[in-house]
Amino acid sequence: MPSKSSFPIANTEAADTTSLYASVHLAYLVGMKRPEDDLAQRQVVWDAMHVLWLDTDTDAFHLEAAARTCAATDYAIEDIELIYWNEVYPVMRRNLWSVAGEWTPLRPEALYAEILKHHRFGKHIWFRSFRRVSCENWEKLAAKVTALRAGR
Repeated sequence: MPSKSSFPIANTEAADTTSLYASVHLAYLVGMKRPEDDLAQRQVVWDAMHVLWLDTDTDAFHLEAAARTCAATDYAIEDIELIYWNEVYPVMRRNLWSVAGEWTPLRPEALYAEILKHHRFGKHIWFRSFRRVSCENWEKLAAKVTALRAGR
């Protein structure tokens, strides 16, 4: 097993750092499966999350649906964060940068193929600067998932 120090952690100097970042790298140490080895559960989460990057307002409906889906999984919140930033974000981020971004959900097969091709599993979370919308959506999603799991 790799030593704890061999796994870089997220940018702890970012203005929006939360307590999660100190332990995010532990997901790799406690056995989070690679996306290729956990397709059935991952695909459900990818489907729910990817709509947060469509070229539409992320309304309460999409956020609530994504949170309910994520909360119903066995993933810890740290694992959900890794999936958000290292699997879905690398594929969907370009959509927010595009002048004429995609506004309809991607076909599941296309989404899965792109994520499996471009994911960053096992790597540190990308620096959060220049990603205001994605950061805001993550903070809202994490809060909703946590609240749902707490029964609120």
